[in-house]
Amino acid sequence: MANLFSAKAMLAALGALAVVAGADASADAQSRRERGERRPLPSKGEPGLVVAADIAFAKAVREDGMAAALAEHAASGAVVHTPVARFPAAEIAADDMPRTLDPNAVWTSCDGSVAVSFGRYRSVDGTVGSYANVWQLQGDSEYKWSYRMAKADDPQPVKPPLTSIEDPDNTIVVPGLGVIEGQVADCRRPGYIPDLRAAMTGDSIGEAGDFARDGTLYWRWSSSTDGSRRIRVWLLRGGTWEEALDFGTGRWGDLR
Repeated sequence: MANLFSAKAMLAALGALAVVAGADASADAQSRRERGERRPLPSKGEPGLVVAADIAFAKAVREDGMAAALAEHAASGAVVHTPVARFPAAEIAADDMPRTLDPNAVWTSCDGSVAVSFGRYRSVDGTVGSYANVWQLQGDSEYKWSYRMAKADDPQPVKPPLTSIEDPDNTIVVPGLGVIEGQVADCRRPGYIPDLRAAMTGDSIGEAGDFARDGTLYWRWSSSTDGSRRIRVWLLRGGTWEEALDFGTGRWGDLR
């Protein structure tokens, strides 16, 4: 009888524990659901796709020619911002298009609809400098650029003489791999977006900007009377606007 009683008591205790465990599990699940309501939405921005688009555009200019490269990689209405004005990409001289692009930073909206890349370029005529490209995600999930601004180094760096290489005809020079910084804006649930007008400063004769579809990235270009140009980019991070890029160019003497 003692063994039977002990077995019954044990079963009762296990049943009580199961009830308590079940209650704890339900409470934990409810807590997870509540925490989930405050957790950021999953991001769809992929900086790596923008890096690939940058490199593919320059490769197309180099191998297929400017017209083919623009047809494949430039969005409808794409413009290049020069000291004179913003011109349709097709009206820019071929020598001013990049032969190589080496992005070192990319910023995307949470939904990936708009991205901005920044880095170094070498043009078809050998000029080197810095650039910024604005990319728009297309319906086929490919990126095409809609805005480009570049600043040539002044002075241009001195090219090392080939005589510094013992056997230049049989030597392959491999550039060092740089670190590419990729940042994605925080995703937001429908609701309040902090005011960005306070971030707009500076005197200009023309400027305009645009938000990503989800409102988590904003970029703005401006032109001044002295021919200088500027592009600024903000990301929504931690519930506030964080400036990601402020890239300005020289004056009238800066042709690219």
